Amino acid sequence: MKFLTIVFLYLSALGTPLFGQSGRENLTWSASKIVDEKNNRLIDNSYVFNTSVTRVTMIQKNNYTLSFDVTGVDGSWTDVATPGKIAFAISDGDDTGTLTIQRSTKEITIVLDFSQGASGRLVRKFIINSVQRS
Repeated sequence: MKFLTIVFLYLSALGTPLFGQSGRENLTWSASKIVDEKNNRLIDNSYVFNTSVTRVTMIQKNNYTLSFDVTGVDGSWTDVATPGKIAFAISDGDDTGTLTIQRSTKEITIVLDFSQGASGRLVRKFIINSVQRS
């Protein structure tokens, strides 16, 4: 019992949830920094992403919301506390793109890429500071 208590306290102290992203879970990702990858420019705004098997919702700090339909999922990430990657094929009704979530040993990022679509309009990298179950 003492061992289980120590393990529980250790995992609680980590502050990082132990769950995965296969596209089936509903997760909320909070971003504190955003980089415009086309212009290598830092954007001062915060965003929250809600991901699920059918939809990705992006909410700015002023509650402006964009929603994307998920048309495919590439990969599976069993534990978001460890390095991994998953990519969502997404559509906003007019254009298609990808939303790639990746954790390296240094950081978690979300890359929203609509550069290959008809409008070629944006590539943004979001630096994630927290993730939790929705």
